[in-house]
Amino acid sequence: MENKEGNTITISFDWISYQNYNPFFDLIVPLLQKEGHRVGIIASLRDKEYSRQNVLIDNKEMIENQLPFKLDFMFLWGESETISNGALWKAQKMDQENVLFHFDVDATDMKKMTERWIFKTLDNTSINKF
Repeated sequence: MENKEGNTITISFDWISYQNYNPFFDLIVPLLQKEGHRVGIIASLRDKEYSRQNVLIDNKEMIENQLPFKLDFMFLWGESETISNGALWKAQKMDQENVLFHFDVDATDMKKMTERWIFKTLDNTSINKF
């Protein structure tokens, strides 16, 4: 899908970044998609994992149900993902989808793995501490 000028950009964000800045993403994502750009999540959560209460949680379904917009793509660690470095895994997914901009609390580690634009978002333990 191309926008009016024929240029499509792909943007992604981590789930923690969305949770901490959801008013920003809820506003900007539909605007970007309306202009023909692609937006998705690349997060180092397992597709399905057990909570502290030993309850199986489907993270993909939970994310889809909480978002007020539809994603163009979503990558979560599946059962077959064996890579131990989350920053490297995210960088590989960014390359796969040709992501131009990514928002993530792990930006410092990710910048070691890619030349793409990574915007550091503060996690909820760092907000308002500067």
